[in-house]
Amino acid sequence: MRLTLRLTDLPACLVANMHKLSGDLLRMLKAAGQATQESRPTLELNLTHPLVQCLKFDDAKFADWANLLFDQTTLADPSGFAKRLNAMLLGMASK
Repeated sequence: MRLTLRLTDLPACLVANMHKLSGDLLRMLKAAGQATQESRPTLELNLTHPLVQCLKFDDAKFADWANLLFDQTTLADPSGFAKRLNAMLLGMASK
């Protein structure tokens, strides 16, 4: 995991290592029967995002929040999904 300043709308994202194959390409190569070398992406976390701020204050729910943020990054359209979900969560949290 590493902290990032480049994210503005999202709390987290997965970034493929620069010299490694992306997850999509690895899946395609495996499906084609090609030998591949596993590569683990890096989780980038936006500390200024309000949902990440929730991690600081709720120790009892830390694992749930962390897993939810990680799961957002693994979706086919993580940006669109995360924006919609985060807006809903922030709306609920402010009540």
